[in-house]
Formats: sequence, structure tokens, C-alpha cells
Amino acid sequence: MIKKTIRLLMPQWQGGNNPNYSFGAELLAWLAPDNDQPLIKVPVQAYDGTPLENENGLNGRKQLLEQLEAAQHIIHAHKPDRIVMFGGDCLVEQAPFAYLNERYGGELGLIWIDAHSDLVRIVGYDYGHILPLGNLLGEGDEEFAKHVKIPLKPENIFMAGNPEAPYNFSAAGTMQMPQLLHLIKQLSEETDVVGLGITEHLPWDSIHLKNLLGEIPILHN
Repeated sequence: MIKKTIRLLMPQWQGGNNPNYSFGAELLAWLAPDNDQPLIKVPVQAYDGTPLENENGLNGRKQLLEQLEAAQHIIHAHKPDRIVMFGGDCLVEQAPFAYLNERYGGELGLIWIDAHSDLVRIVGYDYGHILPLGNLLGEGDEEFAKHVKIPLKPENIFMAGNPEAPYNFSAAGTMQMPQLLHLIKQLSEETDVVGLGITEHLPWDSIHLKNLLGEIPILHN
């Protein structure tokens, strides 16, 4: 039986309050191998220079919830067996993994490869991208967690790449690309991989070049 796979491009930046996440998401989707998997863009409110408001302890809460619901709507309309997500801040992971856990009867296993735990709110750091894994467990932020119909089982989650305590949200990751590829290939041989999310891609050389090109007069005339 051929499994239906969709790719989602969700250039969400509000969860980390960093517009560069949008460009990183677009570039990821462009760099990915071309095939017949449909690529669907989740509508995201673009950065227009207006600072995000802190809404009940979370910057840009309203926009983030609207974008989460948009992603959910798209996913449920397509009813895929497998999802690839290109983000965007890592809060974009909530919709696809919540759906996949529901799709597979609450038995989804999740490998969370990140330099940060993304489990709990940190006092004084009011950004949504620190909460996706907590939300998926039915914890995190109540307003986001209620969008997870079947919370993931803690025993089905393995965290990799986190070098220190889960609450150190500024640490640099320790996993290198060869290690990452080896882990993913091993997993693909041993189990049926039904989801992949790649987020918070910040290609600084390309970002600086894009900004430079944006200042060249002949490219605007």
C-alpha cells in the first residue's frame, strides 16, 4: 500500500520572535529533494516591523494560535499517512506530530533532536518555541495543549542532542551532521518513519547576502 506523504512549509517566526526563521524555512523547502510529494504552504502572518505583543505570557499568542489552527486544518483536509514539516520556529512541530499520534492510535514514537528540551515555560522568556514538546505531552501552555487530542506518551519520547539540563535554553547543540544522518538512517531501517520536522534553520551567509541584495538600487528600479 502506497502511503500518502505531504510536505508542509510553515515559515512561522513569531514563536522565536525572529523573522529570519521564515527565510530559513523557505530555503529548506527549496533545498529538499524534488519528488511527487505535494508541498503545501501554511499561511503565516509576515513580519511587517510591528513588535509582537505579550499576550498572557506569550509573545504573539493570537497569531501563533491562528497559524496552528491553519496547519491543523490543512493536515486534516489531506489526511496524510506521513508528514514532512519545514519550519519556521519549532512550535510548527505541534500540528503534524499531534495529528500523527492521533492517526496511529496514540502509539507514535518521537525522537526530539534539539539543543533545547522545549518542555516547559521559562520565567522571563515568553516565546512559544520553548513549548512544543510540552504541548504535545498535554502540558506546556494550556491554550496550545488543548489542541492535542491525544497527548504523546512520555515513554515514547527520546531526546537527543541536548547537551546539558533541559532547562538550559541557550546551550549549543553537540550533535554533528554525520551523527544526525546516521541516527536518522538507523531509525529508517528499524521502524516506519511517518514524520520529519526540520526547523529553526538560520543560514546566516544566505541571510546576509539577501539583506545585501535588498540594498542594491538597480535591483529595485
